[in-house]
Amino acid sequence: MPSLHQQLLNWMKQQEARWLGHLRELVNMESPTGDGEGNLTVLKYLNTHLQQLGESSITGPPHSPVLMIGGSDSSYQLVVGHADTVWPRGTLNRRPFQIQDQKVYGPGVFDMKASFSNLILAIEALAHFDLKPSLPIGVVVNSDEETGSLDSRDAIRRRAEHARRVWVLEPSLGAHGALKITRRGVMRFQLHGQGKAAHSGMDPEKGINAILALSRLLVEIHALEEPGLNINLGLISGGVAANVVAPTAHATVEARTTTLAQMDKVARWLSDMCQGPGLPSFRYTMDVQIPPMETRADQLQLLEQVVHLGQQLGLSLEAGHSGGASDANTTCQVAPTIDGLGAVGDGAHASHEHVCIKASLSRAALLSLAFCLPSL
Repeated sequence: MPSLHQQLLNWMKQQEARWLGHLRELVNMESPTGDGEGNLTVLKYLNTHLQQLGESSITGPPHSPVLMIGGSDSSYQLVVGHADTVWPRGTLNRRPFQIQDQKVYGPGVFDMKASFSNLILAIEALAHFDLKPSLPIGVVVNSDEETGSLDSRDAIRRRAEHARRVWVLEPSLGAHGALKITRRGVMRFQLHGQGKAAHSGMDPEKGINAILALSRLLVEIHALEEPGLNINLGLISGGVAANVVAPTAHATVEARTTTLAQMDKVARWLSDMCQGPGLPSFRYTMDVQIPPMETRADQLQLLEQVVHLGQQLGLSLEAGHSGGASDANTTCQVAPTIDGLGAVGDGAHASHEHVCIKASLSRAALLSLAFCLPSL
């Protein structure tokens, strides 16, 4: 008789048509970030198909709703995902949902609507095989992840603070479906330089050129780069006319950090730069600040358990690193987190976005068994 793991894997493969049905429905619900109505449609669909997990609520501002299910117990495991995509309404007219060569194409199919098809089947499999999760399951799905989860980050962190572990359903990494155990942090900020205007021909010595001063400052901050810390000087503007010494200048800068220490390094530089009287003067405003996902001992323990599960399912799972951020950056600060547990495919944010059917169904089986892992 096949082992439970093999039975579960076989059952998942038999559910391919239902899995595709859920995925078609979800992809056809266009839900770009900031489109509250579109995202709400996705959240209501998920709520309907996950209601067995417990009480639910949809909160947050109208343009950025958040679905919360279960998780009211003092100790539980948390599933985190996002309904929003980077694709504007109307993308379906150009790139409709389609199946070709055992791959599914469509806007948002990989990042991350196929992961919700996985979740629905993973929960159903628990009941079908009479499997009892080792911890109650809570779910949080937001609709602003693609722009940094500015509206929902605090709510996600509060849920994660009471969780024993967190499963983030971002798509897996690479063709072999690696899990993500580290992610870079993000600091995105505006630099504002204040100088003094003067006529560039008659009395330029009376002016203080803010563009020149800010340019020198940007060279200085770029010099902070080191392995794991990248500084991107993305935008710069300033001045009022070609014959006026520029009184103002502005730049948008993004720092990607591997460690909290590197994030602190950039923060100290910003603080020091904005001190001192007189002109030119500088100030900054922080648009985005997301801490990096660093490797923790409890996270590595959880990873070891998941990799072992994968081996029992015939999956060879690896751990990988992502240069981008996700809600795992938030949850890992307070609970052991495994990211990249979602679908297998390629092309996130790209026109060739797709998922591989068979590999993704195997990941649904993995997720179902992960819910039953003993608590650390």
